[in-house]
Amino acid sequence: MSMATIGAILTLIVFVAVLATPKLPNWFCFLIMAPIVVFTGTMDADGVYAVLSSSSFHLMAIICMFSGMIAARRRFPPSAHIEM
Repeated sequence: MSMATIGAILTLIVFVAVLATPKLPNWFCFLIMAPIVVFTGTMDADGVYAVLSSSSFHLMAIICMFSGMIAARRRFPPSAHIEM
């Protein structure tokens, strides 16, 4: 097995693990997988930089952050807080 194949399998495992963990945001997959794909040779640094610096990625990260805030707001509405 080549290093790129091992990196691809490891990246798949990390991708599924991050998506299965509800406390981690989905866009976190890219930040965790970037060093793995560079060090194993699956992608070069320029390819990873192109993905992480794209405006689509930034838009996805912003949407995920706001949807997480909305979900937290629904889980803990302001009326549920105890006022002193």
